[in-house]
Amino acid sequence: MRANMIARSSAQPPTTVCVVEYNPLAAAQLRRLLTANGNLQLIPYDDIRNHRHVRPAPSPIFILDRPTLPVALSKYLRTLRVSFPDARTIVLDQPLPSEELCRLLFLGIQGFLPYEDVEAHLAPAINAVAEGHLWVDEEVLEQYVRYANQMTRARERRGVALTRREKRILELIQRRLSNKEISSILDISEGTVKFHVGNIFAKLGVTDRQAAADAAASDPIPRALIPQKNK
Repeated sequence: MRANMIARSSAQPPTTVCVVEYNPLAAAQLRRLLTANGNLQLIPYDDIRNHRHVRPAPSPIFILDRPTLPVALSKYLRTLRVSFPDARTIVLDQPLPSEELCRLLFLGIQGFLPYEDVEAHLAPAINAVAEGHLWVDEEVLEQYVRYANQMTRARERRGVALTRREKRILELIQRRLSNKEISSILDISEGTVKFHVGNIFAKLGVTDRQAAADAAASDPIPRALIPQKNK
């Protein structure tokens, strides 16, 4: 592995950037893009993992070529944060679907660049992340916020219990039955069904039957956001 450390000189405190790249050709390309910003310093992965000869810098930015990492990204991030608690990360990879990019944001990265954009946008991405911003498409950021809100509502739902009757009605809602059909099955009035449905919506934090069914069927954290074992 080659981890090239550079210091960006400006009126502001210098930003330390570590480029983690196992492919020699890719490492050379990244060095070419970043050499103008300062001196390079090599940091082997074992030194980072075992805390040897590593001097943590304020809020360093790590550029990680995800497919070449020796371990899963989630494990690599945990390793880095031991030596660099304030580290920020920009991940390089092939273009990824928005759900996967949201998952990476939940893992704690601050930026993502597909390989095709590295030449033109690596420097702006570093500057943005150094200033505390996220470097992702606006559509991905909006989806990330929606998922975060879902997770918040899911955590809130954990402390709100449905009654036995409400659970039964929710099961029937999941089967796409109408209030009239539910009233017939449970031998209660349609007005009583509406009353219970309103309570279910309030407890689940939803406003319609489909959202209630989705909330009942989903895991507390959307499946797409659960860290996977693959890199």
